[in-house]
Amino acid sequence: EIASCLVGSEMCIRDSFRDVPYARGFVLTRDSLDEVAHFEQRDLPHGWHLWCDDAVATASAQTSDGQFVLIRGHWADLSDDRDADESTAEALLRSLMLSERAFHEHLGRIAGRYVVLMLRGGAMRVYHDAIGLRSVYYSATSPLVCSHLSLLRSLEPHPNHLPNKVALTAWDFSPVKDVLHLLPNHYLDLSSNEVRRYFPLEPNRYTGMSADDRLARVETLWQRELDLYALEHPRIAISVTGGLDSRLMLAMARNHVADYRGFTY
Repeated sequence: EIASCLVGSEMCIRDSFRDVPYARGFVLTRDSLDEVAHFEQRDLPHGWHLWCDDAVATASAQTSDGQFVLIRGHWADLSDDRDADESTAEALLRSLMLSERAFHEHLGRIAGRYVVLMLRGGAMRVYHDAIGLRSVYYSATSPLVCSHLSLLRSLEPHPNHLPNKVALTAWDFSPVKDVLHLLPNHYLDLSSNEVRRYFPLEPNRYTGMSADDRLARVETLWQRELDLYALEHPRIAISVTGGLDSRLMLAMARNHVADYRGFTY
């Protein structure tokens, strides 16, 4: 779609967000901000504000008593119990109303690259996809969460304290003092600014299955994911390096090869 970006006093029309700084990103804050990049503000319950663009999907659901779930990014909901007319945000909220365990189980069946915001009892939590493809940085000194480290730093100055190469091997540390990034399988509780691990929920349930049964399960989930992505995103590109990972991916995507475009470098 055509994205209109206001640059200075001129309106520039672009055919993609590729050249827009922080495209597909977000800022979550409780502070009042005059502007954030090219984002627009969305007011959330309990005084929270989300700044974001429309470069990726954003879906939310809310109950009358203030429980709230928002998912932003791209995703494939592989859960078996979601109603046909129910959005992923609505299904997550329904799971949350059942129990925290049900909510976490539903998260485990959503593939993709996304961030999830969850409000329960007035407390905000931030989750992201299972391998952390959607980067999430947060300030240890204020209620500020961002998709990009440099974006957070532009809103709240922080000095460097680690070289980049050291920070890459330092778990949740970033090169910037008092700014951390959220690790996969953890959530950020903004009421206490603490990070807690929530996965795995139990000992590995698949260790008792045969290798063939496990591979069949992976194949079933993978094909369902590919079906959903092919339906929602008609122009998908696959990076093909020629290594084992990309060759295996192409082999497993054989039913959808005609739907995708490959590229290498």
